[in-house]
Amino acid sequence: MDIYLDNIASTPILEEIKKDMPYWLDLYFANPSSSHNKGFEVKEAIIKARKNICNYLGIKSTQELIFTSGDIESNNLAIKGYAIYKGLEKGGHILASQIEHISVLHPLKTLEKIGFEVEYIPVDSYGFVDIDILSKKIRKDTILVSIGLANREIGTIENIKELAALIKEKNQNTVFHSDISACVGLMKINMEDLGVDMASFAGHYFYAPHYSGGLYIKKGVHIRPIIEGGTQEGSRRPGIENIIGILGMEKALKILYDNLDNNTVKLSHLRELLKSSISTEFSDKIVFTGHPEKRLPNHLSFYMKSLKSESIISLLNMKKIYVSSNSPCISSAHKESYVLKAIGTENPEGALILSIGLYTEEDMIGYVAQAFSEVIKSLETYTKSLR
Repeated sequence: MDIYLDNIASTPILEEIKKDMPYWLDLYFANPSSSHNKGFEVKEAIIKARKNICNYLGIKSTQELIFTSGDIESNNLAIKGYAIYKGLEKGGHILASQIEHISVLHPLKTLEKIGFEVEYIPVDSYGFVDIDILSKKIRKDTILVSIGLANREIGTIENIKELAALIKEKNQNTVFHSDISACVGLMKINMEDLGVDMASFAGHYFYAPHYSGGLYIKKGVHIRPIIEGGTQEGSRRPGIENIIGILGMEKALKILYDNLDNNTVKLSHLRELLKSSISTEFSDKIVFTGHPEKRLPNHLSFYMKSLKSESIISLLNMKKIYVSSNSPCISSAHKESYVLKAIGTENPEGALILSIGLYTEEDMIGYVAQAFSEVIKSLETYTKSLR
């Protein structure tokens, strides 16, 4: 039995979507920019999907949604696209939290190198942005603030609405961007209610096909493209549209939001059951990370006080249980998590993330807890033998 508990990194495509994909592949192959009936069919399907996705995410106008390849492209387009619009030669002041995804932090590092001033706001032990420091850092020349709605490594959900109000109170011209990728499909999203000016998301986090995503840009906020050579997406993101990804996102959001309350209850229950099973036996050996309540319903994160997660993940993998230690983008570079350092984690090398999915069942939790116990005990025995 394979048990996949890495849904914060990527989710399987919903069965309902997989059933429709052969039909979509047969019907929607033409270029939607073509001036013939087959192209018109694809264009109409995109128009319909865009309207429905906007409704699910509380976006007032379809012109405020750009389709992209995912969160990394959306974050780059939002940050670099807005900076280019403001004028690279003018520079400007930008703020972000210390624990943003690297697809936010890396573009900011690039902007620093060409003259922009970027400051990083510290977070507390739960991962919440220090609101007092943020308030003091906002200036007349602060053009952009980027703070994610939820952190993928520790699961904490930031109070974005409060931060948005503060930012606009301090400087109404400052644009507020948020990466909301970890939250779409897990909680109700209303862009206008959140108060953000731009928001990034990706389909592979909510059971849609890979290489699909979007960027919300509030009316009145302008960006320049970072890719050129086409008129698609209002010339803001040129390139032929990923029709399968777009239709997959539309269907996934419909299914998820039609069942949101039930899904939340199920995911939260399984998470707490898993947490209880692990903490009962190893309460003196682990420390849970992120806020205990203001967190993603499917997300459990902690670190071992004296063991390395690499060994634990490897042994669980042998038992066909799949978990992670931090963001895949960090793991692939073999780097220690800057998120865990920022919140004061004593042993970042012992961090683990177990993220529940729609296909996780209650009988799997007991199996995982038992396997986890066996792995920890075997590692402890091995460690003692080396002393």
